[in-house]
Order: sequence, then C-alpha cells, then structure tokens
Amino acid sequence: GIYSEALQRGLRIVWSSEMMWHHPWERELIQAGVVDRLLYVSEVQRKALNYESFCSVPTRLTGNYIDAGAFAFVDRPVTDRLTIGRLSRADMLKYPEDFPVFYEALEIPNARFRVMAWSNELSTKYRWHRFDDRWELLQKEAEPADRFLQSLDLFVYPLGHQFTESWGRSTVEAMLTGAIPIVPAGHHFESLIEHGQSGFLCSDFRDYQMCTQELASDPIARQQMSLACRQRAEQLNDPDEHRAIWLESLNV
Repeated sequence: GIYSEALQRGLRIVWSSEMMWHHPWERELIQAGVVDRLLYVSEVQRKALNYESFCSVPTRLTGNYIDAGAFAFVDRPVTDRLTIGRLSRADMLKYPEDFPVFYEALEIPNARFRVMAWSNELSTKYRWHRFDDRWELLQKEAEPADRFLQSLDLFVYPLGHQFTESWGRSTVEAMLTGAIPIVPAGHHFESLIEHGQSGFLCSDFRDYQMCTQELASDPIARQQMSLACRQRAEQLNDPDEHRAIWLESLNV
C-alpha cells in the first residue's frame, strides 16, 4: 500500500525487479494503471514477462550496475590445482540435476570445488552424492562475495533446465575479480561475455569439459583471459553510461 501514499504526494510509480515473473498483485497494479514505467534488466527478462500482452505501460532496459571498486581484481597464481566454483541464491532450480557430478566429470586434475550459498534443501536434494575432501560447501554469506569470488579460478555456472537467468549479477562480479566465467549459452550471458575472449558460452556438457580442460592445461591463457574478464566487466559497468541510462529511464 505504500504506492497509495506516493500517489497522494504526486510521485510517479516505477516497477523494477530481477525476477522472471510478476507477482499477481504486481500485475493487478500494472493493469490498473498505477505504474508509470516498467524497468527491465534485459531483453530476456522483458520477453519472459510478456509485457505487451497485459499492459501498455512504457518500458525501458536499464541493465544492472555493479561498482567495480567493490570487486577487486586478483592475479591468480600459476598453479596445477585450480579452484572451480559458483555463487548464487540457494535456489534448487538454479542447479542442474546432475550437480555435483557435473563438476567432477570435468576431469580437471587436482581440482577443488567451492560453492556458495549452499543450503539444507540443496544437501537434501543431492544426498545421493558423496562429497569428498575436494568440496567446500558454504552457507549463504559465509564469506564476503568479493573474497569468495577472488578464491575461484573458474566460475563454472551450469543452470537447471527449468531456470532462465534474467541478467547474471554473480557472473559479472566474478569477471571483475578475474574469475573466468564458463556459463550456458542463451539467457543474457551472450550480452555479457565475448566467447573465447572473456569467458565461454557452452551449449552442452562437452563444451564445458573442453573449455575447462583447455584452461587447466594453459596457465598463460588463463592469466590473459582473467585480465580480459576484468576489462570486459569494467566496460559493462561504466558509471557515466549507466547514469545516462537511468536518467533517461526515469524521465517519466
């Protein structure tokens, strides 16, 4: 009901979210003409919400902004033991059904696996798997996000087959720290990652395996791509460009 007070004060109402759905009450307000503008983080999200089918409210694509200074780049040491991991909500839909076998079947020698945020629900879902000493499963906010991502060499991020990523915040945060993203093709990742230069877009498990094994065997290529990831993520988060986007988006 806070929108009612905003309206009484003569303010305009803007809706924004990173989710891939409208709650029923949000749809009702939009259809009632209460909302003046809809802001979406990607075309993927806008198409999924099918905005044209239920309202005529003007829309804008804002993307997301991440302060590059909050996720410092870290040079990864040349080592024969890589750390592979991921950071996301502890949403079971975000995990493929074969996770964690997915990681282990990459067949990276001496690999370590770090995952945050883990949950009791995820432990139950994957109770059929024996997590050995290669694994570190961290609860939500067990570490600051920047420090966790700085500990990863490869940000390997397979998703559940029923989940669509609206933008990819943790992927860009990983890129800022120098962790190389290896993610599924589609979603919004194709607008974030230059395939083969600042990460990899994978169509199937064989792509994931090939990319990770190539990087594991070539530390110089890893270092070069790690730096390219940082540079690409800085381009995506240019402050002046984002200020201009938001000024235009909120010019209602």
